[in-house]
Amino acid sequence: MYEETLDTEHLKCLPWSVWNLMRKSEFIFPQLIQTLVPSDPHDTSNVLLEVVTGWTTGGDICQQFTREMFDMYQGLASYKNWDFEIFNYIPAEYGGLHHAAVRIAGESVYRRLKHEGGIHRVQRIPEVGLSSRMQRIHTGTMTVIVLPQPNELDISIDPKDLQVDTFRSRGAGGQSVNTTDSAVRIVHLPTGTVSDIPLSAAES
Repeated sequence: MYEETLDTEHLKCLPWSVWNLMRKSEFIFPQLIQTLVPSDPHDTSNVLLEVVTGWTTGGDICQQFTREMFDMYQGLASYKNWDFEIFNYIPAEYGGLHHAAVRIAGESVYRRLKHEGGIHRVQRIPEVGLSSRMQRIHTGTMTVIVLPQPNELDISIDPKDLQVDTFRSRGAGGQSVNTTDSAVRIVHLPTGTVSDIPLSAAES
């Protein structure tokens, strides 16, 4: 009789205990995530993301896998209402993708995507191509590069720190392109940084 009463009392307290544990977990879970995944100074930055097909294995399957990864990130950006700006897109045969570079802008994009960087691998029968017809399993790889977009910097250079020289640029075989000064060399004296450009580019 005593044991039955005790069990009944426990059952009455069970909903409150579950509710109490859920409240505690809501408080502890963010702290746990913060401990396991420390914050990064760039967490709020936008992202420069590249997808590159693997060149050593897989052939068509690598290119197809790269395109699928690109489509996945584009779909995620749409779902999260992030801006997705494509800088470069080099398609491959059979609907694959060699390389793509994009800028993704939105709330905490780098925090969400920073762990995506690295080599990704898949094993399966390709969707198209000879291996698809032969039902052969292939291994494909591709690389994801995730970089925080740097903030714009306001750089001021004192003209007194620059040394500007003109000289004759060289053509093939070391021959001078012409007999007049055709290039500009700029040296930043404090750092020793040197930049050479054709005079036509400097004038433009």
